[in-house]
Amino acid sequence: MNNDRRKRIKEVMERITEIHASLTEIGEELESIRDDEQEAYENLPDSIRDGDRGDEMNDYICQLETACDQITEASGQLEAVNEEIGSI
Repeated sequence: MNNDRRKRIKEVMERITEIHASLTEIGEELESIRDDEQEAYENLPDSIRDGDRGDEMNDYICQLETACDQITEASGQLEAVNEEIGSI
């Protein structure tokens, strides 16, 4: 591989690293929001928690958990890509 392509690969790896860092921050923020919502849900009176409002909050918590899992998976994929490219 010539120097120009190696330089381009290095630039791509740097961009992937930046995206990975941003994705990590986003994931941490979503986890914090999820934790806040979970705490609010747990502090609800039983009458509200067992009703429609509680069900709605629980759905939000599940959706946030799914989003966090997907971000974690995407982050792992970006790391794998960088490792693969780095071995070139």
